[in-house]
Formats: sequence, C-alpha cells, structure tokens
Amino acid sequence: MLLVPVGANNFGLSQPSWGTTRPAAANGTSVTPGSGAYGSYASVITALTDDCYGLMVNINSNAGSTASRNTLVKIGVDTSGGTSYVDLIPDLICGGAAPYNVSGGGVWYYFPIFIPAGSRIGAAARGSVTTAIRVGMMAMERPANPSMIRKGSFVESIGISGNTGTSVTSGTTSEGAWTLLGATTLRTWWWQVGMQIATTDTSWNTNSIHVDLAVGDASNKDIIIMDANFTTTTNEQLVNPPLTAGVEWDVPAGTNVYVRAQCSGTADPYEIGAYALGG
Repeated sequence: MLLVPVGANNFGLSQPSWGTTRPAAANGTSVTPGSGAYGSYASVITALTDDCYGLMVNINSNAGSTASRNTLVKIGVDTSGGTSYVDLIPDLICGGAAPYNVSGGGVWYYFPIFIPAGSRIGAAARGSVTTAIRVGMMAMERPANPSMIRKGSFVESIGISGNTGTSVTSGTTSEGAWTLLGATTLRTWWWQVGMQIATTDTSWNTNSIHVDLAVGDASNKDIIIMDANFTTTTNEQLVNPPLTAGVEWDVPAGTNVYVRAQCSGTADPYEIGAYALGG
C-alpha cells in the first residue's frame, strides 16, 4: 500500500520546518557533515506544536559539479524541547541530493513515526566532504482519528556502512541481479529505499533508475517496493521524489532484504540502503 502523505485528508495540520520562508534552491536548515563521523546536530524543528504522527524529511543542496558526495543524515529528537538529541532515524543516504528548485526538490523520505508535541527535532550528517547541505522537515499532525493511525517508534537502516550503501550493479535492458543488503534485527512494518552514486564516479549519466526492494531468501522473494524512481543528471544531481516515499509490509526479525535496479541509459555505480520502521 503506497502512502502519499502530502495533502492527505486524514491530517488536519502539517508543520513545515521552514515556516513562511520563501522557497529557495537551498531550502531548509544548514547542516554541516562531519568527515568520517557524524557532525553536530542542527535544530530543524524547534518545537512541535502538536503530536506528530508522520515525519517527512527533505535533503537538498548536496550536489557538486564533477563530484560524488557520499553523505548520510540522521534525525534526532529531544522530547523535552532541548538540544540533548536522541538518535531516532539513522543513516539516510543522500549523496548528490539536487537543489530544492530542481524538479523533484532533492531527496525525500517519509516515516509514520510518533513524536510528542513540544519535541525539538534535529539533523546531523557525515560525508566524504564537509560542505554544508540543507535539511527540511514536514511534521504531519492532528489526524482525524488518531486511534486509527498506525505509527512506529523506531527505524533501522539495512545495507549502510560508513558513508556508503551497498554496491548494486544495475541492469539496463533487463533487471539487474538481486543483491543482499542484510537482515532485519527487529519486527518492522514500514519500508523505504535510498540511493546514491559512488565517490569514484565524478561524471554521471542522465538516467531514470527503478529500484526494487524484496524480502525472502536466495530462491524465494516477496517484492515489497517496485520501481522506486530515482533520477540522476550530468550535473551530478540526484532526485528521489516524495511520491515513492514508502510502503507498509510486515516483516519478521531476521529476514533477509534484497534490492535490484534497472536504469534508462548507461549505468553508474550505485549504492543502495533500505530503512525499516517498527514499533
């Protein structure tokens, strides 16, 4: 089941981190990545006005000409409204995220996760370069029937190591081979996939890339995300639009997770990670 949270009628309020600030190419809060380790948290939403039942994350302005900026972003929360952040969402892969004013607006993720009113939400990053990026968030609040909203409490990343995801060889005229990302450690029910291009490639191809995510084993797989769409340009920019921002699928702990890819032109070296929410 595909969830499209933007404009969904079951939420009475959405709280954007950028408030009424005019949209720009670099939209959201400036976050400086650490080199080889996460840098300091930057405050993105100072205080939630209401309980949050879903959090949309946008990462943009992480592209550099003739460069691949391998980058991860994590999201932390201080429920008391201070700056003692507790990690909540780990390792969002976002290398090459396009400027906000490029069609698609960078890289998007959505998590149906509960965060209480009054909480401060921050972002920190690590990367192959320490050039500042931008992170924005949209908190989905005031559901028409809170008891009917399924919400999680934790997120785990699968297939992420250091600043990178798992190397995946894309197919072109046919689907690429399935690649094992790893296994779940807890029972989860909400899934997303992220992608970037390896730092060794500094001259990207213009491509549309479809990514499939599956669970199972070497012989039998259930495809839970099909054709998540990513776009790359010769300006070394990557877009993952919000319309492919996740699906519901109950998966037991200890389940293997696989991905495969197919692209519209000459393939670049792709790195992929998956995100599973539970609770």
